[in-house]
Amino acid sequence: MTVLEIVDWDEHFENEETREMDVVPFALMPNKMDGDGYTELMLHDEAARIFGTWLHIVEITGKCIPRGLLLRSGLRPHDVASLARQSRGKKKDFELAIPVLLDLGWLRYNTIEEHEKR
Repeated sequence: MTVLEIVDWDEHFENEETREMDVVPFALMPNKMDGDGYTELMLHDEAARIFGTWLHIVEITGKCIPRGLLLRSGLRPHDVASLARQSRGKKKDFELAIPVLLDLGWLRYNTIEEHEKR
């Protein structure tokens, strides 16, 4: 089963404190605004919409088990409908953002088994 995963979740969105928590009640967010991914995203006509959707994805992923993978209860992968419902966002925003975030290398498809090998 393939599932969306935030690339290098542990490196970018965790710290010593959050690694000890079962569920993270907040989102740690890097503020590197000079990186290739961010500057490339900001050239997109819908940059603000995509970045806002990215923030929703980060917040949702912080509550997933295991963190980093976009999984719902019962190990069911999130899809655009479930992400929109959980964030109270719009499905069309996730439909726009996910391909861009995949191209930027911020998201990728993985399997639970491969994720757990890291």
